[in-house]
Amino acid sequence: GDVINDASYTDDNSIGSGLILNGTTLQHITGFGAYARLTLNNALGAQIENNLTLQEDLTMTLGILDIKKNLVSLGVNSLIQGAPFSATKMITSDGVFSNVGLRKFFNPVATSFLYPIGTSGKYTPALLTITASSTVGYVRINNINSGHPAVLDPANALAYYWEVQSSGITGFSGDLVLNYLEGDVVGDEANYMSARLMVPGTSWNLSPGVDQVLNKIPTNYTTSNNLSGEYTAGIASAFFNNVPEYTSNADGNWTNPAIWTQTGGDPYVLGAEGPNGFIVNINHEVTLDANSCSAYRTTINNKLKVISTFYGHNLGTVDGSGTLYLESGSFPAGVYTAFLGCANFGTVEYGGSGTYTIIADLYDDIRNIIFSGTGTRVLPNKDLTICNQLIIDGPTLDNSVYNKELTIKGTMERYNTGAFKSGTGAGATVSFAGTAF
Repeated sequence: GDVINDASYTDDNSIGSGLILNGTTLQHITGFGAYARLTLNNALGAQIENNLTLQEDLTMTLGILDIKKNLVSLGVNSLIQGAPFSATKMITSDGVFSNVGLRKFFNPVATSFLYPIGTSGKYTPALLTITASSTVGYVRINNINSGHPAVLDPANALAYYWEVQSSGITGFSGDLVLNYLEGDVVGDEANYMSARLMVPGTSWNLSPGVDQVLNKIPTNYTTSNNLSGEYTAGIASAFFNNVPEYTSNADGNWTNPAIWTQTGGDPYVLGAEGPNGFIVNINHEVTLDANSCSAYRTTINNKLKVISTFYGHNLGTVDGSGTLYLESGSFPAGVYTAFLGCANFGTVEYGGSGTYTIIADLYDDIRNIIFSGTGTRVLPNKDLTICNQLIIDGPTLDNSVYNKELTIKGTMERYNTGAFKSGTGAGATVSFAGTAF
């Protein structure tokens, strides 16, 4: 059956110990506890509903472990057992940039580790080989089932990429080999090169060596302190040297070239699609006025409006101290670590009309939040902390559906017909430490 774990488990480290998922229907794992050893032996697989930490081995005997948008973290002594892996026995995610993926901590010793990852129906593993390393650290890999947004010529680049993050690792020598599928090849594969967009940075680094027969993209490192980047493949002319950067110069729509001024990167003339795939600075009120608006990196210094008419956006890595305006409960694809949370200065405004539920899967605490427009905004099925300011300007804020705890550390302001509907269940508490008016 399903598992809810908010504890920390250990075992005697013998074969067959630990938690075994051995059901005959899809099993779900929730809770923020830690596991020692976990085994999946279920042909219909299991889904992880939040982050999961393992201190010992993960054994893939049978089935697919779907981690969705969440992070699975393996300690220095953890291995993934059960090879060989395939499209029917692997770790899958949602395949979007806002996912977190699989993270493995490594001791400074020579070793190899296979990340048996993929997306639905696609097995695209990564093999990391360490020949030398000076410090304990981790390498996290997230696979994205689409072409990279910051590519100059998508018709000659792989329609798939990997986001890699390293931390703590120094003096690293070794290689990373990424495996792609022939079905994701677009254009002239015979002239594909390995491509890495440095993070932090704006430059594509290209190198030869893509194995077009075995569909492998190798990257070699010598005494490196940084493996972080976004990796793919394509012909040399498919990539910028430096990703273009655009800054708004007036209020207006995303697809209007007149509101953008190029402020960095390779020269580029914007078309009617707007600055899709580039580094974008929002210094005015800008509205996403088409489907599938995208950016490699978005800095919101003023206001970016995501209206309900359009969908399919990807904002890349998001930061800034401005406002992200939404007319539904969910966020566009992107990584919002530097924008959301009490340590940052961003504001999220849930506007529009009608009734919808806030999907707060990207944050547990938030600095500033505004509820505007008309209708009802249903608070999420989780406890929520607002650290600086809560504004209810028009709609009803409803906490009665899920009866969760709401903590307000700063000011709470209510305007116009705005109202707050408290829950009556056992968990429906409101903790308030600021000023209300």
